[in-house]
Amino acid sequence: MKPPLIPGPISPPRLRPVSPASDIFPGESCRWTNAPLDPTTVIRPYQATASTKAFAQGLPAMFSKTSDPTSAPAASAVPRPSAPGSNSARSVLGADLKITGEISSTGSVEILGEIDGNIIANGLIIGQEGRVKGSVNAHTVEVKGKFDGKVTCDTFTLRASSQVKADVTSTGIVIESGAQIEGRFLKPKG
Repeated sequence: MKPPLIPGPISPPRLRPVSPASDIFPGESCRWTNAPLDPTTVIRPYQATASTKAFAQGLPAMFSKTSDPTSAPAASAVPRPSAPGSNSARSVLGADLKITGEISSTGSVEILGEIDGNIIANGLIIGQEGRVKGSVNAHTVEVKGKFDGKVTCDTFTLRASSQVKADVTSTGIVIESGAQIEGRFLKPKG
């Protein structure tokens, strides 16, 4: 069945808010209309209301002005993990990174780029485009990309897109259908 023919170009309707933007606060809804704009409408500059000022006071210090614009932000503005060894911190190594060397973290590390070296972390995720060559020592390891080396972990998970050439020492192993693995699986001593 052919779609109906519509003569001429189609342009989206021109919408404008019914209530002025200064009356809108996060969590409130805004109604829109496509009625023509009244030429006598006065557009007011933004003026903070009591509720928007209260909202802004709750923002971290990094959004507040200082007397010296070149000064460093206060140490409290930088979030830190609550305790050493907690896995609340997560570091993401982007797809544009290529690192040679050793990586150590008390939290989780997600690798989207290339790593050639040793990794020690609480958790490791190798993203679908990620590549790691070296040894890994972690509590949990999840591979979606490519890994070549040696792994010592408690839980080792291979996703369908993974390609692994490794000697794996782990107490728990999960392998999805489609995952490619070449190597040995060993049970930890003790």
